Amino acid sequence: MIVHLPTKKPLTRLRNGGHLKYQNLLGELKANYELIDPTQELIRKADTSSLEDLFSDQSSHYSKIGNQVVGKVMRRPIWPNGPISIYGAQPASIM
Repeated sequence: MIVHLPTKKPLTRLRNGGHLKYQNLLGELKANYELIDPTQELIRKADTSSLEDLFSDQSSHYSKIGNQVVGKVMRRPIWPNGPISIYGAQPASIM
């Protein structure tokens, strides 16, 4: 399993109608591995708020909002039926 975590510059390029310089690499990875790619969800979130809201100030690191988007996308393939508590059969609560 591989996770693609796009930074602000590639997301900006995509929002402006461009393409990723490394799109061919992502295609190869997707063909050979399970690829988790939150790009579209990050763009949708940026469209409803702003791209700056997804990143920490003056950083390429995700903010709380950006991490929440990525976490929700990653949760689907990792826990398709929801996470299970290690203390019993009841699903754990997340987000």
